[in-house]
Amino acid sequence: MEPPMSTVKTGDIYPITLTVNTDLTGATVRVLARKWYTDVTVILPATVTDAAAGVIVHQLDGALEVGDWRVEVEVTRGGEVVTFPTAQGSGAQYATLHVVPDLEH
Repeated sequence: MEPPMSTVKTGDIYPITLTVNTDLTGATVRVLARKWYTDVTVILPATVTDAAAGVIVHQLDGALEVGDWRVEVEVTRGGEVVTFPTAQGSGAQYATLHVVPDLEH
């Protein structure tokens, strides 16, 4: 998974797509988010929509608080756990989701 940086607004309700560079067939997948400078991790509901291509969809429900969130995808298969994005290449360890206030919230 490349470490994407996405911006959404409070109250947004729509699907966002994450892609990891591995086949997810037969794997258990969790999408985890942690607001910067906190120690509380939230498990975001997600659905694998194309296992062979590593595609996962999370449905935004408008519930995330304003702030910057670190996001990672944890893939478990056959006793192994691999977390994306990996730090290889760009050096980024997390994807980032920026939640900003909209005009009504």
